[in-house]
Amino acid sequence: MPGLLAQCRAISENLAILGTVLMPDVAVIDAFEAMEGEGPGGGTAVPMKLAVAGTDPIACDAVMAYMMGFDPMSVGYLALCHERGLGIADVNMIDTVGEDPRACMRHFAPHSNYRYQLRWRDAWAN
Repeated sequence: MPGLLAQCRAISENLAILGTVLMPDVAVIDAFEAMEGEGPGGGTAVPMKLAVAGTDPIACDAVMAYMMGFDPMSVGYLALCHERGLGIADVNMIDTVGEDPRACMRHFAPHSNYRYQLRWRDAWAN
């Protein structure tokens, strides 16, 4: 398990570091058909018929994670980017237009290693 925890932390750290040099100006998420469970290769298709777009890619990902039933601040790269001022991942701080994200919410089945991914902070806590 320590190896998996370190990998979850490393992926989150690397995405946050990459965001400091390659953060796009606009994000568009096509969620017409999403995926739950063992994605991206073996998951189950979920028809959402949505799109999320904005000038804060972290906020866009956070809103999408929220609509999928996940706490965006528990997602490693989103929390790190938020903490480092690269974008907003706290959905209570994000202004949206169009459909209310709460009305579009659906609880997706997580990946089988989701419980380890939630412990991304644990890997380097000591």
